[in-house]
Amino acid sequence: MIGLGVGVGFTIAGQSASNNVDKVTAAILDHAANVGMDPNVVPCNPAASGFESACAVLEDNKNKQDTDRTVATIGYIAGGVGAVATVVTYFATAKRTTTREARVTILPYGSPTGAGLSLAGAF
Repeated sequence: MIGLGVGVGFTIAGQSASNNVDKVTAAILDHAANVGMDPNVVPCNPAASGFESACAVLEDNKNKQDTDRTVATIGYIAGGVGAVATVVTYFATAKRTTTREARVTILPYGSPTGAGLSLAGAF
């Protein structure tokens, strides 16, 4: 359960970082258009003059986004492994009930007054 909680928590954090990446990218593109640069190209590889600080923030948010996604994935995997281990342990250690098999027995008998077969069964 802890793994699933970690997965959910870091998925939410990753979404927040993704939103930050989108906002910073939009701000950079707006500023690029205002100073006469191509408004469709993020000037961060390498960072253009005047964009160093914004590009550093963008890179930091991208790194956080990647880290959050990785930790979330690990959390989900750990939660899944824990769930499978729980099920396997339950079935491997569960008390086994003895089941009775149906049985039929035929016995011959004889006496001074007669002979025959006796039929007995357990179901």
